[in-house]
Amino acid sequence: FNTILNHPQGCHITAGLTSTTTSTDPTCTISLNTLTLTNFSYPLGEKQIQIHFLATLPPFAQVTPSVKIYTYLSTINGPIVDSTVSAVHSQITVEDVSLPVSGSIGHDSVTAGAVGKLMVIFEPGQTMGVGSNIMVNVPLEYDFVGSVLCDDVGFVGEIVVTECVMNANTVTVVTGQVVNTGASSTLLLTTDDGGIGNPGDAGSYVFGVEIYLDSDLVNPLHKYNNEVTITPIQFDGTTSVTPLSVEASRKTVLLVNTTLKSDVPAGDTVFKTYETRGEIHITLPTYDGTNTQFGPDLGLGLTEDGAIECVAISGITSLSNPSSPRLSCFLQRGTASKTASPAKIIVRDFQSMSANQFFSLAIPLTNSANNFSATIETVKWTNRKKVVINSGNYATVVGAYAPAVLNVSKLDLSVPTIQINNEILIDFRISGGTGTVLANQQNAVLVEVGAEWELPEVATCYRGSTLITTCGMLGQNKMILVVLDWNIDSATTVSLTFDNIDNPVSQVNPLNGFQVNVTKNLVLVESQNSVPTSPLQAGNINNAVLKISSDRQNAPNVDYRFIFTVVSDVPADGTIFL
Repeated sequence: FNTILNHPQGCHITAGLTSTTTSTDPTCTISLNTLTLTNFSYPLGEKQIQIHFLATLPPFAQVTPSVKIYTYLSTINGPIVDSTVSAVHSQITVEDVSLPVSGSIGHDSVTAGAVGKLMVIFEPGQTMGVGSNIMVNVPLEYDFVGSVLCDDVGFVGEIVVTECVMNANTVTVVTGQVVNTGASSTLLLTTDDGGIGNPGDAGSYVFGVEIYLDSDLVNPLHKYNNEVTITPIQFDGTTSVTPLSVEASRKTVLLVNTTLKSDVPAGDTVFKTYETRGEIHITLPTYDGTNTQFGPDLGLGLTEDGAIECVAISGITSLSNPSSPRLSCFLQRGTASKTASPAKIIVRDFQSMSANQFFSLAIPLTNSANNFSATIETVKWTNRKKVVINSGNYATVVGAYAPAVLNVSKLDLSVPTIQINNEILIDFRISGGTGTVLANQQNAVLVEVGAEWELPEVATCYRGSTLITTCGMLGQNKMILVVLDWNIDSATTVSLTFDNIDNPVSQVNPLNGFQVNVTKNLVLVESQNSVPTSPLQAGNINNAVLKISSDRQNAPNVDYRFIFTVVSDVPADGTIFL
């Protein structure tokens, strides 16, 4: 833009370009007065590229030079493909206006959807007589419920008015007093039905204010714009984004629990540029300026855009496969030495959710090495524009903990034969020192199974004969998670059954143990490694027959035919001993 526009910001691509990666959108970066678009592809059927951004106009009246646009084959230093430097429609006519000594717009609250009064504050550069006009152009996203009122009671510096009317989105006020030069003055706008509602979407909104000394509305004394930033609605105390166990550097499960404050659109993974879609963003720090925290890949060994195994525990349902608890989650890797480059988990493929809906999901990771704060955001995208719907930041203190030994009285298999789909049976009792472990979102049983077992996608878990609905299988990470919906005390033996577990494909000796963990208030309080009581048995070879082409002594070139049926699968690189 040369010097046409100053301090461009908030750049985003609204149409015409799609992303080249799964978890990120096309990027628009700003350096001085240049906007650079990268990480995009140009899909068939898209005709126009649109970019929205905020910028400050020049400080004096002029018709600006044309905006220069270049496209490159690869990088900015590469060959130019197209360019335009003379398009008249890219010129901007800047008017000559007079600003007040100071001017601003305020509201009782800057939170999305909040209802209250608008405050137009200014200091005129010239005395305003009785009958002066003030015109306030209000963004269309603000909600005037009822008739507009210009409140003139109980506010220091507030202007007395004789007329206050609204036409479309412009409020016109006629003053009933003299306003002296430089006098700090406030005009309060509200309605007869409780107030003015902020936009429902967080973001930046621009008000226009014009001040006239008479009712001719020809030559403004002052004319200025003021930008107001609306912030997302914050999650409340029911929200937590915390590892199930807060032991430093331990592999565990991140539990995300929240009650939505606003509706969230469906998180579709296949969409067009103009369609609205939802996402959940979970941001975890990798560096706090002094100490390392989470690993850039969260200890999962993933590259950029790597798929993360995340599982719905309750309240959130897959869009593409409602019968499966699996959601579509991707990793944006962080940088170990930069505070501004945290790791981010992006959750998609969920059905739309309503305000006041509770949901819980589980994500495996290796815990932070130090205390940290995690952020959760619900997000919607429309025309490539990101709007944060709800957000919250949650601190966790990590440390070193020495869990007591859990009394596991039984750990066995219903059918201890290889390649059999069976049940895992676990009985355990906590010690008296742990105290009662209550049913809540911070208390759980986490079973880490051996690498040789295969876990199903859909969890079927029982406590005795009672189905557990807050159970999840993280098969890639060999974990079974049960968020407690009942109390556990030391006087009661807990009997858990996990169905549809595939036994190992071969007779493993010795078997890897099952680590049974109990957490209380996000601390690992008791743990025990146990091996199934029943040894794992090999499958049978059935209908074994040996046929030979001749049974004569010393007969040459005799054919031996071994005929048998295997019960279990034998891999292509396996071995058969006869």
